[in-house]
Amino acid sequence: DGIRQQIEPPVCMDKMTEQELEACETLPRTLHEAVKRFQEDVFLHDVLGDHICRHMVKRKDAEWNEYCQQVTLWETDRYLGTV
Repeated sequence: DGIRQQIEPPVCMDKMTEQELEACETLPRTLHEAVKRFQEDVFLHDVLGDHICRHMVKRKDAEWNEYCQQVTLWETDRYLGTV
């Protein structure tokens, strides 16, 4: 798509100034945030099609929900002794 539209690639991050880095959009911090961004990405929906996108969102939402039900070792170490 970038070639067809003759879009120039961005400057490599290790060559960016502090101001350019600050202006960059941050990456999603969780799977939940990534799925939400994926849902909003028109380009990916055009490339993959609605059927595949819906399936991916459904599977990743299920994965996120399963993850959220887990108690991590960090949580156990951090909070078990305080109860």
